[in-house]
Amino acid sequence: YHLSTRSAGICYFLKVPNVVDKDHNAVSCTHTGVFTAGTNSHGTGAYLVGGMGWFIPKSGYPNSLGSWKRPMNNMAPSMVFRDGKPVLCQGAPGARRIMNRNVQVITNIVVFGMSPQEAILAPAIDTSGKDTLVDCRMSDEVVAELERRGHRIKLVEDQPGMPSNFARPSAIQIDYETGLLHAGIDPFRPTMALGY
Repeated sequence: YHLSTRSAGICYFLKVPNVVDKDHNAVSCTHTGVFTAGTNSHGTGAYLVGGMGWFIPKSGYPNSLGSWKRPMNNMAPSMVFRDGKPVLCQGAPGARRIMNRNVQVITNIVVFGMSPQEAILAPAIDTSGKDTLVDCRMSDEVVAELERRGHRIKLVEDQPGMPSNFARPSAIQIDYETGLLHAGIDPFRPTMALGY
């Protein structure tokens, strides 16, 4: 699941596209399931999504259709920069669970010094619903502290496929000192890290 490649190459993902090229230009994307076949914009290499489906068709709600409004959504592709240069690009599909997981993966890499693969494989927590979903691999001390702070804990196992208890991240970290790109992918999805 781990890929390291010299920065003269390119590192990217299938399904959850995060891309870094030989010049360290980086892109982070949220690959969402709101894709509608036949809505590709000819010649652009991009496809359009059915984001209008996130609006509420009735008036009177914060997320109702209206002029100059954007639908609420939870796409959150993320990039971390140091001295104006990208050092990490990360994204995940997973609906409302995306933002929780993105923050955890970035924290694991930036604060705790994990590799992208270690950060993605670490036990996760999701607070996007009424119950706080906690990976059953999480330590008893962390679970007890979350309960002490008032969370309604539901211990869950991560499982293959979608829907899932947690978002499905991928990440690429750029090491400017060694010239290596380090990648991490979610093991429960049919995805892979590629480089040359």
